[in-house]
Amino acid sequence: MSLDIARDDGHTRVRFSDELNIYNAAAIRDALLALPADESPCHLDLGDVIEVDCAGLQVVLAALRSLPASRLERCSAAVRDCLALCGLDALLPAAPTSSGEQ
Repeated sequence: MSLDIARDDGHTRVRFSDELNIYNAAAIRDALLALPADESPCHLDLGDVIEVDCAGLQVVLAALRSLPASRLERCSAAVRDCLALCGLDALLPAAPTSSGEQ
């Protein structure tokens, strides 16, 4: 799992890639907890996630709940399928990006 955290245009972008699962959920949680506790919006970019399980989903949901003004961006097919399976498709971004992914 790769996690890239960048601040730009007044918000924080957290870009996840590869696998988001039980094997790396604790490390991801720790990295997210280390984010500054300011009021800048946080965008969670899940477009490059190739696998997600319930432990990974739990970390994402906790981040959405605890980070200010957080939202999902660019959800991969694996993420969309996991959210749909759990009845959480309402969390998906409303419009596709220019690359065609949500």
